[in-house]
Amino acid sequence: MKQQRIKLPLLIFICLMVNSMVFAQKVKYSKKPVFKSQSIRDQTQKREFGIRVSGINSYGAIYKKQKVANKYKRYRIAFLNTDLYVDQRQTAFNGSLAFSFGNENRVELGKKGFSFFHGLEKTLSASYRSSRRRGELGLSLGYVLGFQVDVFKYLTLSMETIPYISAKADLGAVGARNSITVSSGLDARRIAFSLVYKFNKAVKT
Repeated sequence: MKQQRIKLPLLIFICLMVNSMVFAQKVKYSKKPVFKSQSIRDQTQKREFGIRVSGINSYGAIYKKQKVANKYKRYRIAFLNTDLYVDQRQTAFNGSLAFSFGNENRVELGKKGFSFFHGLEKTLSASYRSSRRRGELGLSLGYVLGFQVDVFKYLTLSMETIPYISAKADLGAVGARNSITVSSGLDARRIAFSLVYKFNKAVKT
């Protein structure tokens, strides 16, 4: 029996695309009429949700919530180099999961709908290789630098990169030798692209 390699990032990407489309439809058709008695207490807050891709084996979702004009909170989750190997003798799993959160400041550039954004971002990550029975935990601090443009009224395309400094702990089985490494840098190959759906959400004030 031949070894089968299942590319989990592709499956995850398809699931995220379907979920984002369903989410967008729910937002579109769940708008309730605002009565005069509510208008004083209710305000709308800008939100954004979409897909983020930074390589063939790296997919994820990103969510942004406006705090004040041109200032956002951002949250994202990424699945990195996630594969499942299956053959007659064994099943092996290799994969990484990362969760990031931070702030995003935007500066409009000339043409309406085109802007530069930047901000500090923190990332927690974990990875595991079943073939080596080793895992890795990581913590990094990065600074997001990017540009975005409105493709349509409710759709935005963005490109970003993140200079970073990180610390990782390599963890093995009980009794195995573990290590901690610290690294930093800017990888030009790690440019990420995001396609984001924009919507407004009513909030109580």
